[in-house]
Amino acid sequence: MMDKESVRDSVQRYFRAWEENDKESLLALFDEESVWEDPVGSEPNKGLDQISAFWDQAHNDESNSMQPVIQKEIYLGNEALVTFTMQIRSDQGGMDIEVTDYFKINDKGKIEIARAFWDSSCIKPTI
Repeated sequence: MMDKESVRDSVQRYFRAWEENDKESLLALFDEESVWEDPVGSEPNKGLDQISAFWDQAHNDESNSMQPVIQKEIYLGNEALVTFTMQIRSDQGGMDIEVTDYFKINDKGKIEIARAFWDSSCIKPTI
């Protein structure tokens, strides 16, 4: 089982990839068999090809910037919960999405499961 600091490191690198708009670093954090559900209840992205396609969809407007602002982190065993606000800005405006992400990290330090909990009530337009 992964120790707390190793799990924290994997999760922190995930958020750093979003901050730096670094798709390759993000994909390197996932295992070949990983599942990413964002938001929970939507069709899960299974495997690196689908996770890569999800990233591309989220970054389809090059004028967008995405900045996660973390409010709370909980690490237990090889799992983590992180509550944060994803600040999305573009030339057309922006929005803040309040999210709680769940992560399960495998013994190789890769994200095995990622689940993002948010719905339309979590989206706040910005001026």
